[in-house]
Amino acid sequence: MQEIIHKIIEVDRQAQAISAKAKTLRTDAEKTVRVDQERLHQEYLDRAYKRMDKTTHVESGFLQTSLDEIKKKYEKATNDLQAVCDDKHDEWVKELFKKVIGG
Repeated sequence: MQEIIHKIIEVDRQAQAISAKAKTLRTDAEKTVRVDQERLHQEYLDRAYKRMDKTTHVESGFLQTSLDEIKKKYEKATNDLQAVCDDKHDEWVKELFKKVIGG
């Protein structure tokens, strides 16, 4: 009977040791998961910020190109209008003079 009690106590100690080891493994696994999760989250954010920076740079280049094209277009239109004004100035002045004077 004594031997059976010692055997039961020994089995209980082994079960407690196994349970403690399992709890430790679980705690370690949970910590590892949290660390990996934080690392992956940071890596994701880093990649996202890099993509945003690259996209911003590319879009800025496109924007500047578009603005340059628009500026050239309006400069040409302004120059063309000025050329017409320079060319027709005397004619317009004479016509206005005739209309005002009544000629």
